[in-house]
Order: sequence, then structure tokens, then C-alpha cells
Amino acid sequence: MPEDTPVEVVEHRLEGDDLICPECGETMVEIGKEVRRTLVIRKPEILIHEDWYYTYACPKCKQENTEVPIAEVPKDKPLISGSFASPEAVAFLMTQKYVMGSPIYRMERDFIRQGLWLSQQTMSNWMLRCAKDYPYRYLTWVFTEAPQLSQPDPGWASKLLPWNAPENCRPAK
Repeated sequence: MPEDTPVEVVEHRLEGDDLICPECGETMVEIGKEVRRTLVIRKPEILIHEDWYYTYACPKCKQENTEVPIAEVPKDKPLISGSFASPEAVAFLMTQKYVMGSPIYRMERDFIRQGLWLSQQTMSNWMLRCAKDYPYRYLTWVFTEAPQLSQPDPGWASKLLPWNAPENCRPAK
């Protein structure tokens, strides 16, 4: 990725009662974080979206040399495990390919002109994997929500996740 690619950071932290140590009742402190990066494409904007998941531990239990409870923020499930593909990126690629009729080699060239190296193979793999993992009814439902691409709302992508889809459009388990 080019160094000047904008990065959008979303921090996921525990709050309130979730920070209370189950062993001694003290407030746990942050001891680390895990960062997951996904590629977000919002025509004509390309940016990196980072989710920061913080980890917490109880300092009192650590000082007293008792078993230190660790608490983590629950992680959102990625669209494709082990990939930096986001729902927005795959929806954009599928719209360009199957609705706009743009060949993948042309999309690759367009991305290269914008400073992003995203190979034809990667784009094909993302689309094939999503077509396999998410049935036609679900993808059709996603594309009916696609007009939101032109007017991005910060939370619109989460509305397109399979568990938020209408019951008859959800992928089989």
C-alpha cells in the first residue's frame, strides 16, 4: 500500500462493568491491542480501515501474584477469513464487474493508476469466495442496498452483513 493511503481507525474498547475484575472487583487496565486491517473502496476514495481491539488486565491481581484475569473486546467476523477484503470492497468489485461490465484487467489498471496494487487474481478470489459463501438471494439483497455507496453513511456496511439480512436472504449455516 502507498504510504499516503488514508487510514480510518475504529477503536473497540470495553466499558463500564465489563472492566471490573471478576476475581477482586478492581478496574482492569489496558495491556495491549490487536489491529485488523481491511481495504475499503468507496468510489472514488480508497482507504484502509483499522479495527483496534483492546485487551485488559487487572493491575491489583498482577501485583498480588494471583491469576490475572484477561478481558478482550469481542471481534467482528471478517468477510473472508485471513483477508483484508471488506464488504464495501467486494461489493464495489462485483458491481463494477457484473453490473457495469468492466473486465477485471481494466479494474486492476484503474487501481494501479490510483496507486493501489490489487491483482486480478486477488479480485477474482474475493468475488468467487463471496459467491460461494453467500447465496444469490443474499448478494441480490446486498446490491439492492448498493445505492448507499454513492452516499456513504459510517455504519452502512454493517447493515449488509449476513446476520442483518432478512431471514429468507441469509446464507445457509
